[in-house]
Amino acid sequence: KYLSGRLPVADFEIDFARKGTPANMLDEFFKNLSEAINTMARPVDAIKHQAKTVTVGTSRIADKVEPFDFTEKFEGLIFDELTANSLSISQITNKNVLVIKNLQEVVAGIKGALLYKISGLNLLGEPTNETRVDVVSKTGITASEVSRVETEHQLKGTKNIIVREGNVYIGKGRKDGRSILVIPVLSASPNSSVIEYLLSLHVEFKDASQISLLNKIKALGGKYTRIKDIILETDVIKWDDTLLDLVEIETLFGDSGEKIAEAIIKRKNLL
Repeated sequence: KYLSGRLPVADFEIDFARKGTPANMLDEFFKNLSEAINTMARPVDAIKHQAKTVTVGTSRIADKVEPFDFTEKFEGLIFDELTANSLSISQITNKNVLVIKNLQEVVAGIKGALLYKISGLNLLGEPTNETRVDVVSKTGITASEVSRVETEHQLKGTKNIIVREGNVYIGKGRKDGRSILVIPVLSASPNSSVIEYLLSLHVEFKDASQISLLNKIKALGGKYTRIKDIILETDVIKWDDTLLDLVEIETLFGDSGEKIAEAIIKRKNLL
């Protein structure tokens, strides 16, 4: 249930006394699965009197299972950018890892990156009056630009929302209108699940012709349902997934669900 996102990540540490990272969850899953297999094998031994056969069979299966390397499961330009900034995938929540994986299907490249350090959060990871944000590094097109954070260290606006909610953000910069992807990164400390960094990426999207409708829907995540519900509420247009093709990729991943729905309705009426 933790791996599927049906239970909050914060509760994982309470149940298993381990930080709720994707790697830890998978490790715990395989460990418990192995114990379950061994436990179920014992009654078979007693019933069939084949203890030796079952034991050998179980051992062979275990020998063939290689240690699960979570970093090999997820690769791509966004994950490469995490590595380039000395950030481990174990510092990303399992939910956000899957979000990033889906977003990679629509992102063509990364023009620049800004790594921010967040300090002064309380024990629950919530912003306080002491919370501040600092620039750690700048690369690409951001290298020669001055960030607001370099002169004003208060955590506010979109960054504040991301830290409070802990979700990957994709949208447009309020001042420059650039397409940005912001990833909240947990502390590397094994005893902490508090956000310590924000990695802000200036991205460019693939051409619409290069993105399948299914990949658009997967990359939109929860926004897809919101767009669909807003349009269905109007009783003006019958929903069809192909309606997503009526708006530009930058609009689809940069604007709010409400604005996207308005754009779809307007363009549908013009057809």
